[in-house]
Amino acid sequence: MRKLRMKLLYIFSAMFLILAGVLGAYSIFKTVAGHKKQLLTYEETLISQYDLRIVSEVETAYSLMNDVYEKYQSGELTEKEAKEKAINDIKALRYGDSGYFWIDDTEGILIAHPMLPEQEGDNRINIQDPNGVYLIQNIIKAATTGENNGFTVYEWEKPRVDHLVTKRAYSKLFEP
Repeated sequence: MRKLRMKLLYIFSAMFLILAGVLGAYSIFKTVAGHKKQLLTYEETLISQYDLRIVSEVETAYSLMNDVYEKYQSGELTEKEAKEKAINDIKALRYGDSGYFWIDDTEGILIAHPMLPEQEGDNRINIQDPNGVYLIQNIIKAATTGENNGFTVYEWEKPRVDHLVTKRAYSKLFEP
């Protein structure tokens, strides 16, 4: 009788441990899955907030260029003065800690870039990121056709960072 009682005790103990292990594993799985979902939601929120901000910043730059263009149209500035002013204004414009603006024409010629002034005048149409993304082609396409709602995602060097980072650019065509 005592042997039977011991066997039953071992069986119930083993079943309890197995059940506790299964419930513990299930709990950990659900917790991890919940955290992954929260992280994804957080990431989507950050991207959405960034998108709103960068669109607003580009609209500010666009408005600045439009103001210069209106001064040219009214005769307040010559064409040369207007272009120089627009270029200087865009190169000086910043947002956040490290955000900046640059100008490429629709042929891929770099018109203005605050970080790469030595490349101004160069055709950058075939520049690719390490993943083969044609950066300037996609930016021009986003600006001219509205593809991806004007956004381009690519890998690139960031000032004062020693590795490639994923960047998300918003571009808008200034037709005048």
